[in-house]
Amino acid sequence: MPSKNEIRIDKHIIGDLANEPSASMEDFLNRFPVVDDEDIDLITVYLSLQGYLDNLRKQVFADLIIRNGGEFVGLEVSNKRGNLCCLFPEPQYPGHYRLSFHDQAGPVSHLVYSTAEQALMEAISLGYREHTPGQLDRLSEDPHWQFGLARVSETYSALRR
Repeated sequence: MPSKNEIRIDKHIIGDLANEPSASMEDFLNRFPVVDDEDIDLITVYLSLQGYLDNLRKQVFADLIIRNGGEFVGLEVSNKRGNLCCLFPEPQYPGHYRLSFHDQAGPVSHLVYSTAEQALMEAISLGYREHTPGQLDRLSEDPHWQFGLARVSETYSALRR
């Protein structure tokens, strides 16, 4: 049973909070109405941590949807490294949604989800939080991107032979 003082130095909790840009240790600890040296049930700590992080991500989620005109489809979000994630309908599975990941050299990968909400929450969890409308168009016009796509196409053609 950790106290607030012990939670402050717990490497796992510090790591979880560090992965969430808007999280802070003190904000998290303020959820517990106890003094710094009073014990808190460990299960309560971890459930509260998950709830705290989920609430922060839901705030980002709501902000992104508002900034994208209330729409999920076509949402373009970037991470701190400038990589792009786009949310599209999944062409192979009607009613499903695709997160398509891109970097400066072209498409990297994609993941498929049952709902647009699940897809966007995953993108946020992976660090894609900055609304960057038009970024895919800008990337696709870049010569470095076009070179990367040509290489992927050549590799794909060679593998199909």
